Amino acid sequence: MTESFGNGSNKRPILKIPYSSLERILEIVSIAAIIVVIGLLTAYWDDVPQRIATHFDIRGNPDDWGSKNTLLIIPIMSVFFYVLLTTVSKFPHIFNYVVDISELNARFQYSNARRLMIFIKTEMLVYFSIMEYNLLIVGLGYKTSLAIAMLPLFLIIVFGTVIYFIRKSLKYK
Repeated sequence: MTESFGNGSNKRPILKIPYSSLERILEIVSIAAIIVVIGLLTAYWDDVPQRIATHFDIRGNPDDWGSKNTLLIIPIMSVFFYVLLTTVSKFPHIFNYVVDISELNARFQYSNARRLMIFIKTEMLVYFSIMEYNLLIVGLGYKTSLAIAMLPLFLIIVFGTVIYFIRKSLKYK
């Protein structure tokens, strides 16, 4: 028996859908990204100077400086977003969908939406770990600038993921 969420004609079934192998792998990658961020910071904390580059211009050159404590922002954000997106992904029946949810399509649509959330989470956490690595490398003096393609590439990947999963949702309404 399935429970329902909502009222009137807008009731959605509440389903327990087990994680797929791909979703489990993505969760492991997400956790590994957080471990990498915290591990890098812990390993190099004493070597990082008190003043580091905290902002970069469009060409990847440092244009603002601050305390090395700003390096703590990325691990904190990583843990926060992991917990937030993991928790939210457990309640796909409350998401907004581009198609109407019925008993017939709920399992597919919920799985598709949850997988989208897990992909976005993994992409974000991998990006954060790459960013932290690059900030550390610049802070330690091994590099003087960041690669300018990082943010545009990340945005293309995330928007491509969203478009892929929306198209998939529309195809199987």
